[in-house]
Amino acid sequence: IIDIRWSSHLHRPLYAAAYYLNPAIRYLPTFKKNREVEYGMLDCIEILVSDYRDKKLSMRRSTNMILVL
Repeated sequence: IIDIRWSSHLHRPLYAAAYYLNPAIRYLPTFKKNREVEYGMLDCIEILVSDYRDKKLSMRRSTNMILVL
């Protein structure tokens, strides 16, 4: 049961990015690139970038509103 639950969690973008960017795993001689892991890492980066842009835009709007008042 535990293996089934963990395997469903490990196929998420955040875990893929952590796996791909972990130097202890990444620089092992047995490390092999996996397309699913690479796509998961890219999905994670897209989520982080879009969140950052949304926050930055929100801060800009609130700053403009304060300056107008």
